[in-house]
Amino acid sequence: DFGSYVVKIKSLPCSKNSSFCEANVYLDRVLVPGQVFQFRLIVKDTRGDTTTVPTSLTATDGSLSMNNQFPHIPGVIVVPENAKVGTEVEYVVARRNLEARKLTEIELWGSSAFEMRTKITTKDSTTAIIILKEPLDFETRTLYKLDVLATDIMVEPGMDSRNVAGFEVVIVVDDVQDTPPIFVNIQPVVQLAPNLTMNDVITKI
Repeated sequence: DFGSYVVKIKSLPCSKNSSFCEANVYLDRVLVPGQVFQFRLIVKDTRGDTTTVPTSLTATDGSLSMNNQFPHIPGVIVVPENAKVGTEVEYVVARRNLEARKLTEIELWGSSAFEMRTKITTKDSTTAIIILKEPLDFETRTLYKLDVLATDIMVEPGMDSRNVAGFEVVIVVDDVQDTPPIFVNIQPVVQLAPNLTMNDVITKI
């Protein structure tokens, strides 16, 4: 099928008690307006039963920019390694698809060290905060590349039928130098007695 090299699918966590499961579908190649790809989506459950759904992807020349969908997109985020858990490191704003019944939700994927928490939701947009969830260590990891995804986001009617859009955000861990030791009561010059023997104390610092 064409779908094997046009899109890639990443299943989302799904519990056994859930009545449905979800997956993110990512575009895996550059498209040219007018291209049409027809392929099949195959879903398999834990018992091995499968369901096949025919689908298609049509490339359009829509002109809606990402800045219209996301009025605030963070640049490179720098977080000191001694930042406390719970620190708000940045925020994201996503405009809602007014034709959708649901409000826009913003998600963060890629690391358990950070989480996305909704702060403000209106009929037009959603604002969410990126929050530090686990302690950072510069010596262990210096860079995080995370995916920000917004569901039911603003799209161009007739040109874009996606129910999700997103971008990559980079978080850099800033090294915080440890405080060096401070010496007190240290003599610049120590005079040694002529009768010193092995293991005698010369001075104290």
